[in-house]
Amino acid sequence: MTGDSAAAIPADSLTLPSASDSTGGEPLSVAAAAAGLTSATLGLTAERRAAWGVPSLLAGVEAHDPTGSEPGLLPIIGVALPLPLFDRNRGALAAAQAERERATAELALARLESRVEIAQARRAQSAALGRAARGRNVVESALRVATMSLTAYREGASTLPNVLEAQRNARDIRARYIDDLARAWIATATLRALTLTTTTAP
Repeated sequence: MTGDSAAAIPADSLTLPSASDSTGGEPLSVAAAAAGLTSATLGLTAERRAAWGVPSLLAGVEAHDPTGSEPGLLPIIGVALPLPLFDRNRGALAAAQAERERATAELALARLESRVEIAQARRAQSAALGRAARGRNVVESALRVATMSLTAYREGASTLPNVLEAQRNARDIRARYIDDLARAWIATATLRALTLTTTTAP
């Protein structure tokens, strides 16, 4: 479309949403809990390895012997190998183990809550889509009745109040259908949000 022209294309915006949702992976809440469990497991592994101290090597040269019995330079070499005899890092290990158990429980809870929320969202979507589909049929019937009543009025077979009543009924039914359609779109968007995964295309 160029800048000096415009085009108006009519389109039906009152369409039913698709009933499909994202599948093929874990929901984002479950993936986050799984990442937390992985982090806690790595933390526990690090604390277990920290029970053994890091060995060290010391090398140097002493230029002066305090006793005076060794004149000249005196080389010094030292090796330190910490052994966990009294301090085995039990406190940090217990804290890391508790953190891993907490992350495991959070992952199980996230999976349970995700399944419940997705099941409820699917039921809500199914009910909303069914109600909107039935409402669409009722709208079509009401519009036909309004059209027929207007034709009958033009032909002298009906009165003006009957035409106005049919049009008012059709308008009210259409308004209710729009509300049902909005609920169906909201339910579909909610289900899609609950089933989003790390591999879902935007």
